[in-house]
Amino acid sequence: MENIIWSVIFIVETMKYVLAEKIFFKRDIKRKWGGYVGFLVYICLVNFLQITSEEEQHIVMYTLAVTTSYIMVYEKKIEDFVHILILFVEVACIEGITEKLIIYIEQNIGVFDLLKEYQLLVNGIAVVFILFIVYTICKRRSMFAIKMDYIWILVLCMAVCILFNAAGLYVTKEYVRNQRFQSFVSITNICSYASVGVLILFITYIRNTNQRLQQLLITEKKLKEAQKHYYSSLLQREEETRKNRHDWNNHLICLAEIAQKESADNTKQYIDTLMKQNAHLKEKQYDVGNDVLNAILCCYLAELDNDISVNIVGKCKNNISIDAVDLCVIVSNLVQNAVEYLRDSNMESKKLSFCIEEGNVYKRISVVNSVDKNVSEHTIKATTKSDKRNHGIGLRNVRETIERNGGKLEINIQEGMFKAQVIWN
Repeated sequence: MENIIWSVIFIVETMKYVLAEKIFFKRDIKRKWGGYVGFLVYICLVNFLQITSEEEQHIVMYTLAVTTSYIMVYEKKIEDFVHILILFVEVACIEGITEKLIIYIEQNIGVFDLLKEYQLLVNGIAVVFILFIVYTICKRRSMFAIKMDYIWILVLCMAVCILFNAAGLYVTKEYVRNQRFQSFVSITNICSYASVGVLILFITYIRNTNQRLQQLLITEKKLKEAQKHYYSSLLQREEETRKNRHDWNNHLICLAEIAQKESADNTKQYIDTLMKQNAHLKEKQYDVGNDVLNAILCCYLAELDNDISVNIVGKCKNNISIDAVDLCVIVSNLVQNAVEYLRDSNMESKKLSFCIEEGNVYKRISVVNSVDKNVSEHTIKATTKSDKRNHGIGLRNVRETIERNGGKLEINIQEGMFKAQVIWN
């Protein structure tokens, strides 16, 4: 009977690690036969070795349970060993909680009065039940959508709990006069405080990295949309040009026939009709020698009305040393700020200039746009968009990005013109 109980405990322990693997590392069972083989090996070892000690039962059962779950779930990678350690820590923490709850119920409520192996079985079933609930919630992603800010608060609460435990253990040292115990408490307190300090530094680093990644994802999405718009407009322009080239000989024949009849009015009317039909071919396409810059300029400058004067100066002769995503952050924000200001402004004279210059050492990109006379550098930096989280990247991120690439941002307003330029080597 005892061997049957331990066999059931073995199955429960294997289920723990398989469920934990599904939850934490999103891996499914790849080899079901591993479970049957592991169970048969466990039965054979228990009967062949004639294990009677509870400690030996624990060692054999846990070792084979972990090995069986490894065979069933894991891939052939070195980092799988790290996964095993992570799962062991997670499962051990849950087991510790459920074990203390079961002991509390036994001692205070008296519902259970179980032998050691039955306690292990009940504890194992409780852990499997908890893991199954977590797994079910994780499958419903809408229910499991937790904001990162809440996670940081939760981790900080955990750090506070660790400090309370360390402080409580230190207080107990005053009531136990054993020298070894006091030394152990002192070492444990030092390790606890050091661990909490490292934990705070780690979550701060992760939080900053997460914010940086969110900005990169937003910028990369913006860059892809600009490039898609740019290449689509190029393809459409090429197609329209090809169609008009195909019909141009016919138009020339018609014009020659009309002109031969000395009908000036009809000739002018025919030419005017051709110009109206081909008006879309006059749309400007910008090429400054760099695909990222071309995409940004064609995407944002297309939003400007015809009454806004646009001037593009310079061309890239060499490859730009800045990463494409960082280049998008810098230029798209400068151009987008200028375009949005001009589009929403009621000024009579509106101008926008984009200039790229390359010297022997330094490169410079400048964006200049006309502004109202009452505009200062402080007011031009403030975003007016409602969704500041996703759109208000602004000049601050331009400055941070160019400085990270060894350059600088310069801003000034003179004679009704706002000028923002980035310089790098």
